[in-house]
Amino acid sequence: MAGRKKAKKKAAKKTAGSRSKRATRKKTSPKKAAPAKDFVILFDDDPPAADDNVVTLAADCTLEQAPGIKANLVAALEQGSKVRLDASAVQEVDTAALQLLCAFARTAMANGLNVEWQAPSPAFRDAAGRLGIADYVGSG
Repeated sequence: MAGRKKAKKKAAKKTAGSRSKRATRKKTSPKKAAPAKDFVILFDDDPPAADDNVVTLAADCTLEQAPGIKANLVAALEQGSKVRLDASAVQEVDTAALQLLCAFARTAMANGLNVEWQAPSPAFRDAAGRLGIADYVGSG
């Protein structure tokens, strides 16, 4: 019985010692993401010019349609001119589609392309507002 008590005390000291070493480590706070710089998407109700690169979003912009939306956005990037995203017909949009659109806008702007939104629908504006990204998608 005495052997068990010694073993428990020894294990307790060992555990306490390892805790104190951990406690003395310098605590660092996690790095915060830098705020987006120059991430402004223009809102434009003017009809597109003949030389504008227009991507028209369908009524349903959800995860299921994301691959098709992405293909259209990639094609627009490859054309290398100002991109106008027409969201006037959007009736349903989910977080996945909005993430895709924001990622596209950031990539386009990083490549020196202007991104403008053509008349976002009320459903599109509402979804962007609920996610707190209305300013990023021209709905602010």
